[in-house]
Amino acid sequence: MSGVPESSDSSTRTCSSPVSVRRHNELRVAVIGFVVIFLFCFMLGSYHHNLDLYFPGNSNSFTHSAEADFSALQAEALLQGRLDVLAAPPGLVALDNPYDPAANAGVARCCGYHDLAYFGGRIYAPQGFGAALLIDVPTRILTLRYLNPPLKSVVLVALGSWSLWFLSYGLMKRRSLDCVSRINVVLSLVIVTVANPASWLITAGRAYQAGVAAGYMGTMFGLFLTFRAIHSTRDLHRYTLLIFGSSILSLGVLARPPTVFVATGMLILILQLLGAKSGSFSTTVRNLSLVSVVCLLWVLVWGWFNFSRFESFLETGHSYQLAGVNMRTFPKLSPSFIPENFRMYLLTTFQLDTSFPYFQLSNSTWSPDVEIQSHERMVGVAVAYPILLVLAIVGIRQFGIRVKRYWVTHYVILVASSLTSLLAVSALFKDATMRYIPDFSSALVLVGCLVLLARDGHTSAPSNLRTWFQRIVLPLTIVSLSAVPLGLLLSNCVAC
Repeated sequence: MSGVPESSDSSTRTCSSPVSVRRHNELRVAVIGFVVIFLFCFMLGSYHHNLDLYFPGNSNSFTHSAEADFSALQAEALLQGRLDVLAAPPGLVALDNPYDPAANAGVARCCGYHDLAYFGGRIYAPQGFGAALLIDVPTRILTLRYLNPPLKSVVLVALGSWSLWFLSYGLMKRRSLDCVSRINVVLSLVIVTVANPASWLITAGRAYQAGVAAGYMGTMFGLFLTFRAIHSTRDLHRYTLLIFGSSILSLGVLARPPTVFVATGMLILILQLLGAKSGSFSTTVRNLSLVSVVCLLWVLVWGWFNFSRFESFLETGHSYQLAGVNMRTFPKLSPSFIPENFRMYLLTTFQLDTSFPYFQLSNSTWSPDVEIQSHERMVGVAVAYPILLVLAIVGIRQFGIRVKRYWVTHYVILVASSLTSLLAVSALFKDATMRYIPDFSSALVLVGCLVLLARDGHTSAPSNLRTWFQRIVLPLTIVSLSAVPLGLLLSNCVAC
């Protein structure tokens, strides 16, 4: 596709240049973007948790409390060559039904085993090894300690959001544009921070949210590394990036299995770009084969890991948790959950408050027939993040009329993958929870960033109308519609 002529307004545009200069500019953009995203995440975490810049636990002092970090427990066990994280207390083993919350209350909830999985006389971490290998094992090896869940959420969300944002920037720069508006680059940073549901994981900052953040980071960072293989002219370097990126991607998906559909949609787009860059169909096949083999190997390891613990290739420990309900009989994974959960994930309204920041998440969303009430509050994506829908509508016209069908296809794939992951999340549990929204929303955030970054090169509107829209209407719209998610991020989420 031909480049866009350089605008005379050099203050608002960064245009094409020789390769060395362009790479320098990209590095500068990457660094600035990372600083902005990390500072946003760290300040948000500090606002809610008073983050301390130290690692509070080690192998000798790490406490196994009701709020224990499951992935850190799993990491410690793996580093010691074990699959189980603790030995089951004798009182729990002696129970006729150890999964009955009334019966195990004296030995589970009060003694630090709550929500861990019990099977065959041993205690296991229900989240598997994905999050442990992504964040806890590296920090344990490098620092001899573990990150606490709030700080871990900040690091994981910041790295995941930066990967998603720079992936969208790279896709536009490498495939379609020679010039990207600085204004729209800034607006895309607003989308990936304020209007990104993954940022909410920082506000709660518990071990459960940190586990979801690990899946988010692994998926986005793995996809980003896979995309970076485009820039390599050496086969060895390219294949090394593909292997490493595919491994990170696999760990992210295994940490949060419903994200497999979003990851697949994004991966299709990236691998197509790899083939387009080389101009060879055989190169695309080799890249796809390598990624597929690496992912398959990790899936086999995951199956062996599950079977070694629970004698089932697909059981991750959720059915054996020592929870507030009997998880052996608690309803799970049913298509009948989809209609109500689908509505709640999209349309649950927020509550207005009389004090700053004037927004609150809605109260419990569990159905009346469920045995217990949820501790998480909820708000729907269409209600809290309307800017994503506005950008999707803009993209339908932009990608559907003014751009080649190439982008139409990938736009549809990204939206379809997000909806498919939403259906998977809706069918998984009987209740809808706020922390599961990032499992399907990242594709929508990517679409929003692509729509913004593509506007300069894909518009045929008169220059004065385009400038008026880009400098006034679009920024005001994004800032206005970002007020709701910003207010929710600053609201009191202690009970979330």
